[in-house]
Amino acid sequence: RRAESVAGAARTSASPTTSRHRATDALAEPSAATTARYERTGRNSRGDDIAVPPAPTDERRLAAAKAAAYHCGAFPTVPTISADELVRLRDTEEKVVVVDTRSAAERRVARIPGALSKEEFEMAIEDCQDATVVCYCTVGRRSGAYAARLAKSRACKSVLNSEGILMYSYLDAAGTGPHALVDELGAPATRIHVYASPWDLASERFESVKFGVLGAIGAAFE
Repeated sequence: RRAESVAGAARTSASPTTSRHRATDALAEPSAATTARYERTGRNSRGDDIAVPPAPTDERRLAAAKAAAYHCGAFPTVPTISADELVRLRDTEEKVVVVDTRSAAERRVARIPGALSKEEFEMAIEDCQDATVVCYCTVGRRSGAYAARLAKSRACKSVLNSEGILMYSYLDAAGTGPHALVDELGAPATRIHVYASPWDLASERFESVKFGVLGAIGAAFE
């Protein structure tokens, strides 16, 4: 299945929301056992939205790493590069092209500086034949599929799949300096688009933005 598709997104609203929403439950609190079944989804036993504090950073980072390992692992023919390895690669190699395979809406919120969209990359692909191409998305599923197709075409000398922007957000370099994430205006990003609730695992330094149902469906096929 398409892992970065609408799985889990049905529990979000149809419009983009942030992970800092606040909802007040005026009725009696459900039992601890009942709450435990719903705490990960941001809803209580009656289906009301509830404010769920983010998990501690270490837990979030571990969950993001597990998600990236799982989704990148779906493409064994494409080598995976970690977030810190990507930064080092860009610092040491002359011709590294980073391709952001996410939707335009996601890219506007935050992107790796200098990254090209798929459309921009494909228009310039003849100039990238001797480049190392690194594809990324949220956790490596969409970028892995794109990288696998690109590698099969042999249009470039080397194609790698990145762990994704969630893992990148945990780097010190993601917040400051030449490798800092940027928004659509090129300013340092303060938010990250995590696609949908199941992938709300970015560093707590950034505010999370996510799609509702319709947005997730559209982004999955963009």
